[in-house]
Amino acid sequence: MDISIIISFLALAISIITLWLSELRGPNISLLNAPEFKLDDKTFEVNKRRYHTWTPTCFNLQPVSLIFANYGGKTGTIVDLEFSLIPSGSLKDFFSSLSCTYQYQQGYESPPFILEKSGNEHLNISLDIQTIDWKKAILADVLEPGLGIDQTIEKAMEKSKDEFLRFCDCLATSKDFGEISCTVTLTKGRFRTKVRNVELFKGKVHVHYAKAVAFFREMAGNWDNLSPTKVELLNDLRSYLKLFVREIDENSTILRTQVSEQNVLASRLKVDVWNNSSQYSWTPYEGKIRWFLIESAEGLKDDLTQLYKNIMKYNATIDQLLSLGGLRTPDHFIKANVEREDLKSTAERTLRRMKVLQSRHID
Repeated sequence: MDISIIISFLALAISIITLWLSELRGPNISLLNAPEFKLDDKTFEVNKRRYHTWTPTCFNLQPVSLIFANYGGKTGTIVDLEFSLIPSGSLKDFFSSLSCTYQYQQGYESPPFILEKSGNEHLNISLDIQTIDWKKAILADVLEPGLGIDQTIEKAMEKSKDEFLRFCDCLATSKDFGEISCTVTLTKGRFRTKVRNVELFKGKVHVHYAKAVAFFREMAGNWDNLSPTKVELLNDLRSYLKLFVREIDENSTILRTQVSEQNVLASRLKVDVWNNSSQYSWTPYEGKIRWFLIESAEGLKDDLTQLYKNIMKYNATIDQLLSLGGLRTPDHFIKANVEREDLKSTAERTLRRMKVLQSRHID
């Protein structure tokens, strides 16, 4: 074979490889380091001052830096990073959640992060372990029918103190808090870029918490005075009922006005507290306490449930009026106002019962 043909083939092959490496190959993002997570006295000292007044529920891990590089031929994106923790042994009894903060390019942001071709990026990650909300979570566990609110809270304060001391014992004897894993969602591919999920790493959370544990055990001697105190817990209970009372009262005010062409949109009723909207989000134990209080008034839970079912049915009627636009007729408004009258009576009756409950338990 002619040497010139061989050289031409080689040159073509090199050109194709070069083109693939420089242009056709998609993003190829890799993590260059394996972070080590620590729960130690260094992070404890930073937050020690606030622990004199609050029961500690947030435990900060030492910040780590993740170094990513893009070896591909195109710009890539880290769409999301998801961290999870599986606690070790008895520590799982006290674990609530894991939260993450990113520091990126002189500020705090969250994904997505863009990596240019042949670029790299340092992401500083701060992870916080959230334990149970000691007093509220325990309060939800000690609720008993017939036991007064004052007695219930006293019981919760005592039990929460015992549980916190048990948590301290676990911290003192554990070599690690648990295992953290991280999954990254990123762009990847050769000729066509796709979004893929890749597990980056798994690693133990090492515990070196000598000073902190000693300090926390001392705190138990002042447990009743740490927030939330007994008075603050009572105020929280008041707020659970107050939110319902306020929302039903606002709906009752709206229901006193006839639905007309001029106020269709304003006739829609609120269901924020009922639906656990972002404005009123309830943890499972807060929901448990809320319903315990409501169930202490015979028949109120059924009344309240029926009220909100009727509200949602009424809102569907209002939404239908809105969707009809110019096709609305007087008959549509008559139907809506018949529903409104029935609902107004139910709302006012339920509101009176809610206020009696609020007065009996709290005021």
